Amino acid sequence: SSDGWKSRAAEVASQVLALPGDDTGARTIARHVITTDVPQWHFVIVTDLARNLAYDAALRRAVTPESRVLEIGTGSGLLAMMAARAGAAHVYTCEMEPAVAMTAREIIARNGFADRITVLDRHSKDVTADELGGQGAADVVLVGHVGESVGLGAAFGGEHLKTIPNSMGFQLPAD
Repeated sequence: SSDGWKSRAAEVASQVLALPGDDTGARTIARHVITTDVPQWHFVIVTDLARNLAYDAALRRAVTPESRVLEIGTGSGLLAMMAARAGAAHVYTCEMEPAVAMTAREIIARNGFADRITVLDRHSKDVTADELGGQGAADVVLVGHVGESVGLGAAFGGEHLKTIPNSMGFQLPAD
C-alpha cells in the first residue's frame, strides 16, 4: 500500500533532517517529502487563534483527571496537547498521514507530553475501543474537522460521550 512507502519515506526524510551538517539540497528534499501530503488547511487551522482559544476553553471544561480522550485527526498535535494540559489521564489521537503522524509525535515529545499522548498512525475507522488503553470507550472525543467523524458517538462511547464541537459548530451524534 502507499501508506507503507509514505511512512518509510517520512522516516528517511526525518533521518536526513537529523544529520549533522548543512546540506541545503538534501534538507530541502527531506522537508518536501515530509510536507507533500499535508493539506494546506492544516497550516491555516493551527494558526487560527480564535478557534484554538475556543478549543482550549472547551477542553478545560470537559476534561477531568480521569478522562481518556480520543482525537480524530491529530495534525500537529496541538489539540491533543491541550487535552493533556487540561488534565486528561491519557489522550489517544489518530492521524492517517504517516508524515503528519511522525511530525506530531516529535512535537508532542518536544513539549513533554509523550507519556500522556499516544499517536495512532491510521484512519480513525481502523481504531478499536481496545486500543484506547484496553478500557473500552473514550470519555471525550475531540474532532477538529468534519468528514470522517460522523457516527463515532456510538462507536466510542454512546450516551456517556462528551463531545466538543469543532470550529464549524458540528457535534457528534449522542448515539
